[in-house]
Amino acid sequence: MLGHLEKMLMNGEITEEEYKKKKTLYVETLLELYIKDIITEEEFREKLNK
Repeated sequence: MLGHLEKMLMNGEITEEEYKKKKTLYVETLLELYIKDIITEEEFREKLNK
């Protein structure tokens, strides 16, 4: 199953460079939410796998 960013990349809505930047920001944001105990480890892992 493709995530939102992957679909945008496949549809030509964003470039590969934009994809990499947005994906990095997404992962960093998830990590920060996990570290601050806003999301659980399970939620963190689930969202990373999407």
